[in-house]
Amino acid sequence: MQQQLAELQQRADPGLQQRVAQQREELMYSVVANPERAIEYVSNLEGQLAGMQASRVNAALQAAHRDHGRDFEAA
Repeated sequence: MQQQLAELQQRADPGLQQRVAQQREELMYSVVANPERAIEYVSNLEGQLAGMQASRVNAALQAAHRDHGRDFEAA
């Protein structure tokens, strides 16, 4: 399936793989050239991930409360 996806992406956007490769190379250079910024970037991503996970948990709790009402409150 991954191969088929890659083929479809190539058909839809022929320059995609080249741009991805260039972005990857630039990112690798950036990490080597400025490791502190790379660490900051990863920390920011971790913070964003934690925020998304908290939002997902809150949404699940709200849905459970909406669906089960007083039973949810009692639990």
